[in-house]
Amino acid sequence: MQKWLGFLLIAVTQTTGGVAAHRSSSGALFGSVNSVPSAAQLTATPGSTTASLAWNFIGSAANYNLYRGTGSGEETLYRTGISSPSFFDSGLTNGTTYYYQVAAVNAFGEGPLSNEASVTPGTAILAAPTLFVTAEDGQVNLSWSDVPLAAAYNILRFTRPNLQLVR
Repeated sequence: MQKWLGFLLIAVTQTTGGVAAHRSSSGALFGSVNSVPSAAQLTATPGSTTASLAWNFIGSAANYNLYRGTGSGEETLYRTGISSPSFFDSGLTNGTTYYYQVAAVNAFGEGPLSNEASVTPGTAILAAPTLFVTAEDGQVNLSWSDVPLAAAYNILRFTRPNLQLVR
């Protein structure tokens, strides 16, 4: 959107007969004067009771407002004044879908809402542990690498190489 921006300069000087004022005016057409920021592109990644949100940096933004809802198109203002182009939302309910939009904000107001991104938090996908097996004196010793965020480990025993489970 283009806007006209004009200036008026008044120079005042002392004269022998009093004060004299000299005026000059000028203006220009600008493409970004008094404009709100553009829309961001939002992505969302689920975790267990969490959502990691990220969007592209908007250079003219002072901060960002985040909108959240549990229905598509039903987002309401959730957080204001977010200073970086990311947000970690915690305390969510696993199995519930959450919808998000973000808007960049500057001194002239809030820009348009981003695309809508949705997440359904659930069980986090964990890395596979590395299993170490040693046999000695009629017994088998097992150990494994630690998996961050793992709450427990289940051990299953097989009697044949083709993975037939013994219960």
